[in-house]
Amino acid sequence: MANISKIRLLRGSHNLWVTMENSGHILNQGEIGYVLDKNQIVIGDGVSKYSELTKFVDSSFIELIDDKFDTNGNLKIDGGGA
Repeated sequence: MANISKIRLLRGSHNLWVTMENSGHILNQGEIGYVLDKNQIVIGDGVSKYSELTKFVDSSFIELIDDKFDTNGNLKIDGGGA
């Protein structure tokens, strides 16, 4: 039987990310965020503001995972365990 792991991504619109940034929120090192309305992924470094982080866009990746989120933002991944 395969093990199922969950990865929780922070997600929100671009405007929400900017609002969070203005409130002092910084993504921790390695923390992943998804910008819903721009199909962008950001990865925190623990120091930089959202607006300073590199935005990653790969439409094939977004298409692959888009329907895998539940209403709580959880992404199910097959761990491939025995």
